[in-house]
Amino acid sequence: MRPLLLLCCLAHTTCVVFETTRTLAVRPQAAKQLWLCETWRRGRYGLPLPPPINLDNERLVVPPGLREAIVDESEDGVTYQVLNPGWLSLYPVHNHRGTVRFDAVQNATKMTWTVDYEPFDGFAATWTALLTKIIVSSAADELDKIASGQDQVPSPVERFVIRRLLDWFRDSELVQQEHAKHIASPTVSHLLKGTPFVQAEDDRKLSFASSYLGRLVARVVKEEGEYLSEWKCEKIVEAAGLEFDAAAALNDLRAEAARADVVVFSFTDCPWCVAAKQLVRAYDAVDVDLEPLGPRGKALRAAIALETGRTSMPAVYVRGEAIGGYTDGMPGLLALHRTGELDRRLGRGEGVVAEIL
Repeated sequence: MRPLLLLCCLAHTTCVVFETTRTLAVRPQAAKQLWLCETWRRGRYGLPLPPPINLDNERLVVPPGLREAIVDESEDGVTYQVLNPGWLSLYPVHNHRGTVRFDAVQNATKMTWTVDYEPFDGFAATWTALLTKIIVSSAADELDKIASGQDQVPSPVERFVIRRLLDWFRDSELVQQEHAKHIASPTVSHLLKGTPFVQAEDDRKLSFASSYLGRLVARVVKEEGEYLSEWKCEKIVEAAGLEFDAAAALNDLRAEAARADVVVFSFTDCPWCVAAKQLVRAYDAVDVDLEPLGPRGKALRAAIALETGRTSMPAVYVRGEAIGGYTDGMPGLLALHRTGELDRRLGRGEGVVAEIL
């Protein structure tokens, strides 16, 4: 009996360690903020699960009602643990501890995600090992996609569906009516006009931009920019009016783009414009809202379209060079910021990584 009891005790106290690593195409500060924002708070695991309920440093994963809390946080890592382990929470362990480290490697980040736990028994060990591997590996893969921007690339099926919808959109009577209004309008016009975004607070605009629906809209807008670029540019130039002088407008654009290290051309009601302006507050930056500028705003938008092939806002310039929008472009403001390339282009040291999107 004693050897058997000893084996049972040893089995009872055996600690299991699961570890996985990923190389993320962003600097360590940004990688940590992405994990806290996207993985921890928003629950983006790459699995069909609802987002968690967040309470300060704790979160409730529903289902199954699993409570987790961040117990330690440093510059290069985060430690968390399950507060209510057991069969009721579908995590049958005595103890649990997860650690995520972010180490700099060749202009990128090595993320090491380690989970150690003490399962109840043999069956619990099998179940917990499977659950931990699936969730942690999938969440790490999803964060890798987010860091590289691959989460904004539609799948072949999504691209086919989006492009068929864009075909309908381009030829629809609605677009013809809106374009006629834009031509007649004394200032720039866009599809967000007349929507709840006009009166929404900036915080709500940012929340929308970072939501699932907002990310879906961003993917559609990006695909629209690639698929209908030439058609949209023609429409924007046409909307600038018969008196539009391309050469004069381009000179005006270049003068505006040279006013500061970072210049953001924007629409008042656009969630992604709000996000871009918030991100660049720590820099020598100027916001050029096209809407109050009247006909000049329309001419500047047409000039941006002619110079970059993009018509959506924001349009961001770094030291006079167009880098795209917020989440799209060449390569886009958010990607430049997360990788540290924005600071390098501006001759700055490691800046503070803003927790945006």
